[in-house]
Amino acid sequence: MTVPRIFLKKLLTENEIEKIVDSNFHYLIRVMRLKKGDRFYCVDETGREFIGEVLSIQRNKLIAKFNYLKLDSGNDYDISLYYGLLKGDKNELVVSIASSIGITKIVPVNMERTIVKLEKDKVQKKMERLKKIAVESSRVSYISKEPVIEGVTNLEELTFPKDALKILFSEKMGLPNLVDYQDRIKRANKVILFFGPEGGITEREFDFLIYNGFYPVSLGDRVVKAEIAILYALSVIRFLKNGKL
Repeated sequence: MTVPRIFLKKLLTENEIEKIVDSNFHYLIRVMRLKKGDRFYCVDETGREFIGEVLSIQRNKLIAKFNYLKLDSGNDYDISLYYGLLKGDKNELVVSIASSIGITKIVPVNMERTIVKLEKDKVQKKMERLKKIAVESSRVSYISKEPVIEGVTNLEELTFPKDALKILFSEKMGLPNLVDYQDRIKRANKVILFFGPEGGITEREFDFLIYNGFYPVSLGDRVVKAEIAILYALSVIRFLKNGKL
């Protein structure tokens, strides 16, 4: 049986007894059918791993005792993903896969050729759904901290840390590929990846990102869908960084 896993927005300590309520209670009791004496994994607000033991189950809460446990924290470096907002459920796919491999931050970006235009009332619902997907994907993959999901942001409003290695994926011909930056990727503690939307990146947007310190790279001579390009590049980056997928 798979040991269930939850995230708790609280600082836990060794041998602490704590109540579990709301969605975590529903997941552990209604979905995973835990009983008294069963164990589950729990990640506190600092990203530390604990093993919880169910002491008692009440109507709307369970009482558990927690002991510290060290598990895989995903990556020992930061990888942030910025991408042009995609249409349909492609955003959900990107967030799910990115969360599963330990991406630190995910930022959907409004760009000139973004096909989908979300109204304000729909943006909030979209972000809530993406955050839930990130939590669930991190939980299933035993990543100790789900990524930060930022709200949809206009390109011109973005600022980027100066100490990060910033890589821009482009369909332009004659650009270097990721392997050419392998040494820099291995040395970098922070990596930012930027992808355009289905319609691609305009010249003005390209110049803006280059001005902000991005290195343009190509994914090769094949034309693939935007979401496939993102997932492919994330896997390659992870392999170049630590030699495993």
